[in-house]
Amino acid sequence: MKKIIKWFSLTMVSALMCMAFVACTPSSLEKADKKLSAEGYDVQTMEVDKGGTLIATDFSDKTEPEALYAVLFESKKDAKAYYDQLKSTRVMIEGIKEILEVDSVSSPIQKGKWVYLGTPDAIEDFAD
Repeated sequence: MKKIIKWFSLTMVSALMCMAFVACTPSSLEKADKKLSAEGYDVQTMEVDKGGTLIATDFSDKTEPEALYAVLFESKKDAKAYYDQLKSTRVMIEGIKEILEVDSVSSPIQKGKWVYLGTPDAIEDFAD
């Protein structure tokens, strides 16, 4: 009986750990658009092949606007290449800050086929 309880507990802990580490980013531009629109963001998307770009902004009643720039790629390999380029080129990040009309953005984040950066609250709304 003790062995069964021990194995059951181990299985449950493993299952919970797996759920905690699963990325919660949307799987498509449409889902990302719906998710952020429901949070009160003004969302603009541009689809390209199986990917695209998303810009989300929320300027409502806040001292600091919330904004997110996200790019969905066809493959994780393409996302990783763009992420590496973005990390090494500060000029690109400055350009994104101008597009989003914010003073500062996070470092780029790559999860699966997504590469995104923005203000902390916008990232939390996107990735949760």
